[in-house]
Amino acid sequence: MNALIVIDGPDACGKTTLANKIIKTVNSRGCRGHYIHLTYIKDNREMWMAQYEALFEASVKLDQPRNVVVIDRHWMSENIYSAIYRGGTKLRDETRIWDHIIQGMCGIYVICAPEPESAFDRHAEMKRSREELYESDDRIRKVAHAFRNLYYGGLGEDDYVGQLTNQGGMGNRGDTLLYDIDFMDSTDVVDEIILRSLTKNRRCI
Repeated sequence: MNALIVIDGPDACGKTTLANKIIKTVNSRGCRGHYIHLTYIKDNREMWMAQYEALFEASVKLDQPRNVVVIDRHWMSENIYSAIYRGGTKLRDETRIWDHIIQGMCGIYVICAPEPESAFDRHAEMKRSREELYESDDRIRKVAHAFRNLYYGGLGEDDYVGQLTNQGGMGNRGDTLLYDIDFMDSTDVVDEIILRSLTKNRRCI
């Protein structure tokens, strides 16, 4: 199998742990798993370049058989965190383009988003053990709420994430799964991600 999996969500909500489990699982099944991690970059051009390079690297690896690429954070985080912490992203047009490119690559999204109060508690606990970019305040709850709305639908902002939210959420698209670390078994989620990736790739052939 070849697959592109994009994982996103609030800090401390299981993204990296889930990504590592996907890599370990696909490696045990005879594939080669590759992990790409993105983080916030203040310079807009450098942020754009990092997003571009992640997808370019993924496309190169997916040209070879039996490769699975997991990208930890991409356009969702840039939009949601920017809207809540920085007054909005400067990469508004690029967001739609990245999503369309990922869809064209038969990508699967996984939104890691527990309830806002759990996300706040998890972030506060993690911040006690290591340095984090963001403070543990009510904005963390807003981030978690925005990610859950992006999956389930709701009232969104005036940007691409908001448009998807207003249209009923990405959970209706067929290419997006929700992972709630508090209520879902990660092994079951990994199996569903792999199954969904296989189904999606057959349709794209």
